[in-house]
Amino acid sequence: PITDDSQVLQRLCAKLELLLRSGLKPKVGILGRKKDYWDYYCDCLSSNKSLNDGIKFVKSLNELKTSLGRGRAFIRFALVHQRLADTIQQCTLNSKVTRSTFHTFHWWNLKFEI
Repeated sequence: PITDDSQVLQRLCAKLELLLRSGLKPKVGILGRKKDYWDYYCDCLSSNKSLNDGIKFVKSLNELKTSLGRGRAFIRFALVHQRLADTIQQCTLNSKVTRSTFHTFHWWNLKFEI
């Protein structure tokens, strides 16, 4: 089993976080805090009942104070519950939120034909 000390897990999370943060449009929330990929997850998954439990779980963790910390906790939750691929897919399919969150040149905004 993979534990928190696993170098492979730490590298995976670091690379994934880099991908999720690249291309974000600079936005500031109501309270003046910078929006991060956590806010993107919240916006994309708020209406998806099957994937929203991860958002609820992370919001219930009072020790997390930043968007970055919440985003990292959400990635871990999705990995543990084997929902990371579904989560990313659902977010990228939500083109309205994706376009408003990421720059148009970002790879999430590209349309791939199969």
